[in-house]
Amino acid sequence: MSKSNLFGLGVNNLELELLARNVQCSMAHLPFVYLGIPVGAAISRATYWSCLITKFQSKLSKWKASTLSFGGRLTLCKSVLGSLGTFLFSIYKAPVKVINTLEKLRRRFFWGGSTEKSKISWIAWEKVLSKQSYGGLNIGSLKAHNLALLGKWWWRFKENREDLWKNVIIAIYGRDRGLNAPSRAKRKSCCWGNIANLPTILSKENIDFKGLFSVSRSSQHIKWSWNLESSWIFSVSSLRILIDSSILPRTAIEWDWNNLVLKKVNILAWRVAHCRIPSRVNLFKRGIGNNQLCVLCNQEPETEEHLFMRCKLSVEVWKNLKDWWHLLPDQLVSLSDLLFWKSEMVSSNLAQFQSVIILVYIWVLWSHRNLKAHSNNQATHEGRGSPRSLDIWLAPTIIYYWAYLNYGFSAS
Repeated sequence: MSKSNLFGLGVNNLELELLARNVQCSMAHLPFVYLGIPVGAAISRATYWSCLITKFQSKLSKWKASTLSFGGRLTLCKSVLGSLGTFLFSIYKAPVKVINTLEKLRRRFFWGGSTEKSKISWIAWEKVLSKQSYGGLNIGSLKAHNLALLGKWWWRFKENREDLWKNVIIAIYGRDRGLNAPSRAKRKSCCWGNIANLPTILSKENIDFKGLFSVSRSSQHIKWSWNLESSWIFSVSSLRILIDSSILPRTAIEWDWNNLVLKKVNILAWRVAHCRIPSRVNLFKRGIGNNQLCVLCNQEPETEEHLFMRCKLSVEVWKNLKDWWHLLPDQLVSLSDLLFWKSEMVSSNLAQFQSVIILVYIWVLWSHRNLKAHSNNQATHEGRGSPRSLDIWLAPTIIYYWAYLNYGFSAS
């Protein structure tokens, strides 16, 4: 009994202390934490979510965003920061303030900042969270994750007919479990009340939650089905995707991810498609720097269009690509045409490798540009990264011939 605690409801501390002494256990008070879950707390208050926020901050303090690539940060945002709150999210509906705080921490980390200092968020975080067909990076929102986990209780209640917890819920809320009267359920328990109120919450996002279930009756039993899955079995991911599709914005850019190149290369090309890289023009718009001219040619404003399609160096590189491999159509005249054409080439293995060449070119040219922009030693720069096109398209050439030698592809 020494490891047990005695809690009192409606009794004074003196009486509670006396009872604890008689049974030889410790005296404790509400709220308390059991298996990581706050019990007896007003969970609708952001104060009681400080443990989760602290967990996020402690994770971020161990990671150095500046030493990780965008690909590494993307992976950590999705697999680690996106799942830290799963335990709490599966029981309680998080307050809006808590969700916003956690998303702010994820946003800062993704763009290379820290818990104390933020960096420029080049693309709105809601767009980054969107799925790739909506122009995002398919991270997914914590709000959708939270609501989808709560939705699983509806499925459990319909399917798990003999579970003890279901009988307890029925004993407290009646045969309808409070699902038909969520306001009454919420007066008894904020936890179950929010679960019962889920259809109302999702209806504000134009989602008919109850309509996602279908039922078939026979003489022996009732069978429930989940309409978002071909298996007819509920999944959190399917509901989360539906919620994200409703609450997150959709852009005109439908980005096609190429799994043959590194994530950081894909992310750079994705940012180029959104015209959100730290070019001199974009920095000037944000009050950083006075010079807007291209780093490579020093003749025209450094926009994405100029840097990758109009600059003397890029023009020479694209000409070499056409002459050597007949890779690009002659009517390709703008950056948007290039990215759109790239997205149309993913139907075959050869098209995938041609796409790799373009993505790597964008990466190499941007790295070459940064080398020149940040080089303090001009002599070193001339030796390592001279603006000759050979240095730029050498990397795509190696990739192309690697594909040719290993897979027998031909550019003609």
